[in-house]
Amino acid sequence: MHPEIDFHLQFTPFEPFELFQDSDGEQNARRGDFVLHLKEDLNSQLDLNKIDVLYVYGIGLGFHLEHLTSWLKEKSSRVLVILEDDLGALDAFFKTAHQLNNPQIFLKFIPDSNMWDHVLEECAKNFSSARIQVVALPSYAIRKSSRLEEIKLSIQRKTTLWNALLSEELLSPLFHRNILENIRRLPETFYVNKWEGAFRNVPAIICGAGPSLAKAQDILKTCEDKALIFAGGSALSAMGSLNIQPHLALAVDPNPQEYEHLKNLKCPKTPLIFSSRLFPKVLELFSGPLGYLSSKTGGPLEEALEQALGLRESAVGPDLGSEALSVTTLTAAMAYQWGCNPIIFVGVDLSYPGMQMYAPGVVHDSNVTLEKLAQETRVSDQLINRKNRQGNPVATLVKWVMESDTLSRYAKERPDRQFFDASAEGLGFEHIPYEELGKILVEHALSKRDLRREIQEKITQTKLAVSSSDIERLFSRLQESLKRCSILTQKILEEDINSGTKVVLEMDIEEEEAYKPFLAGALFAFSLAYRQSYLERASDFEKAKWTYLKECIEKELIFLDGIGLVCS
Repeated sequence: MHPEIDFHLQFTPFEPFELFQDSDGEQNARRGDFVLHLKEDLNSQLDLNKIDVLYVYGIGLGFHLEHLTSWLKEKSSRVLVILEDDLGALDAFFKTAHQLNNPQIFLKFIPDSNMWDHVLEECAKNFSSARIQVVALPSYAIRKSSRLEEIKLSIQRKTTLWNALLSEELLSPLFHRNILENIRRLPETFYVNKWEGAFRNVPAIICGAGPSLAKAQDILKTCEDKALIFAGGSALSAMGSLNIQPHLALAVDPNPQEYEHLKNLKCPKTPLIFSSRLFPKVLELFSGPLGYLSSKTGGPLEEALEQALGLRESAVGPDLGSEALSVTTLTAAMAYQWGCNPIIFVGVDLSYPGMQMYAPGVVHDSNVTLEKLAQETRVSDQLINRKNRQGNPVATLVKWVMESDTLSRYAKERPDRQFFDASAEGLGFEHIPYEELGKILVEHALSKRDLRREIQEKITQTKLAVSSSDIERLFSRLQESLKRCSILTQKILEEDINSGTKVVLEMDIEEEEAYKPFLAGALFAFSLAYRQSYLERASDFEKAKWTYLKECIEKELIFLDGIGLVCS
């Protein structure tokens, strides 16, 4: 069952546990004062109905497995992952004649502390559900609490990334529709990637939607000609509520919630910078100039369309790293590319100061409670308790810890610029010092400069030379390629799994122009997400995989028809 573990048990020295019967006559094991099985019930920590993947640190003697096995039986998609780094504990477990024959239970042995990151990365990749929980056996929670917290946060962060990637690929037609509709708007846009160095040594104030934004409103209202003010996503609604008009707006979120948060926008004439993945309806809220930002956040389809249309300027943002998932991180990279200095964060609280979610103007009711936050099972939104720069407890989320670390690392790696955190409250940043906004501006603000005029000049100078006919020809070509992919997919489905013809057909579909931008990622994601369910049924998996791909192709063709540029 576990040849690697068997090998280690035979040839790797370890400190064994002594098996004994406790006062209740139950079997147990101890090593010095370390008793493997404690009476506390692991299952009392869990709301199993809200979990799809459960990680348990410590194998113990398997007393917790019976109840968890019942939970696994309820849904074949559920998974239990047992993490163990103590060979002595594994020895005790197997000596009690326990076996792990359930295909939904995965035992991961970590033979060396340097292997934790690799093992957890593989787990996050293979079990990338958004609904996970990480717990430890009571004995481990007591003796290895610091290791447990490290494991938990690492799994949460890694799973957040893999879940985001696979979810977008599995639902790729929806994201591709955003990209196709937004690319259609290129003839009316300016090209932000040509603004490199355009605002050298101009202070950049990047506004978030955190509750502390309101505390900076008086100073922000004096910055019209002293610093570039950026606001992205929900911060735009907050700024409008505070009667502050940013110089530039950004929107990148692919989900409909972005529209809901912005539909009461009070600064519609502000130039909007958007990426290809944005929920397209958001553009209807703006009447001012539109700027396109190439950021590589739209995946292979964005890259293929940009290359075909001659958009070859350097992308903004790839050097942020994989955990850069927000409009704030992207804005920071853009401000850096433009030469801005210093780069200042305001209202980027990355937490719930005063148990408030947003600054005024974003949602009707911004209140949250710790009880409500603790009930969240979606991995990126799970609660983490941290301390702010004053040493006081602060409630934050996995995704915000990732964002704080991303911006902190980004700033540390760029000593040629100054970064400041001027958010009066919140999580803060390890390598970005806090300073009051007023004090920063005393030293760094411009004496006076008509920044809106300069922005308008740059807009005029960088209009995209892409025509509607260019886009129509490109979309038509991709549409024809997708039609050929559909025919090839149907032929693959009709072939035997081991047939040579099937191999040739698969090679043919991979040669199609539309395959890499539209389909390759979807196939990869489906294989990663569902292969485990078909371990002993290879032919069923192949049929399911290609049936899924054919459905994706049909959706892509419907979207191409529906955007109104191409004709079938």
